[in-house]
Amino acid sequence: MNVISPVLSFFKKRDDKKTDKEIVRENPCIDCSICLEVCDKGLWPSVLMADIKAGQFEDARKHGIDQCNDCGDCSAECPMSIPLYKYLRVGKVLSQYNKDKSGLIPILLELQSNYGYLPEDMISHIARYLNLSVGHIRSVASFYKSLRLTPPGRRHVCICRGTACHISGAPKLTRETEKLLGIKEGETSADNEYTLDTVACVGCCALAPVITVNSETYGKMDREKIKKQLKIPGDKDENPG
Repeated sequence: MNVISPVLSFFKKRDDKKTDKEIVRENPCIDCSICLEVCDKGLWPSVLMADIKAGQFEDARKHGIDQCNDCGDCSAECPMSIPLYKYLRVGKVLSQYNKDKSGLIPILLELQSNYGYLPEDMISHIARYLNLSVGHIRSVASFYKSLRLTPPGRRHVCICRGTACHISGAPKLTRETEKLLGIKEGETSADNEYTLDTVACVGCCALAPVITVNSETYGKMDREKIKKQLKIPGDKDENPG
C-alpha cells in the first residue's frame, strides 16, 4: 500500500503530475514531526519549508511564519539535517514586506545572509512574489558589490578598505593576498577554496588593517599573518626553481 505522509501530500497537491519519488527527491523530509515537537510556537517547520520552496509565501503567512522566532531548534533536531531555518528566515522576511517592492534590497540581503549568495531558484520566487522580472532582480544584485549571484569559496576572505585600513596598508595587503591565493579581488579559486573580496568598512578601525574570513574578524594583519591564518604554505606564483 502506498501511504503518502501529510508533508508529502502537501507537496503533491501543488503538482499532481509529480510522482511520489520526485516529491521525496525534492525534499528529503521523512515526516518524523520532530520539528513540530520542538517548536515552542507550535509551528510545523517542514510544512512552512514546503510553502517557501514552492514560492507560496501567502500560504506561509497563513501557516504562521510570522510567529517564527529564528531559534533554529527545528534545524538542530532534524534527523535529516535539513536547514529548515534558512527557508523559514527567508519566508519570514518576505511575509513581512507583504509584496512591497521597496523591500527588495533588504530581502536580498536577508536571502544572502542565509545562503552566502543569491540562489537562482530563490530569485525566481522573489520575482514572482514582488511581481518583478528576474532580470531586474539580477541587475540590482549585479549593481551592489555586497550582493553575490554565485556561491563564494569555502573560505570567503574580505579585506577592509576603510580609511583606517587604507592608511595602515590595506592596498598593499590586498595585492599580497592576491599573490598568496593566486586570484584577483572578486574572484574565486579554481578549487572553490577561496573567494577574495574587499569591503568598505568592517567597523574595527582600531585593529587596522583588518580582514574577515567567513564570519571571523582578524586585526593587525600582514602578509605573514594571512599566510598563517589561511594555512598557505607559499605564494601560488612562487617558482621553486
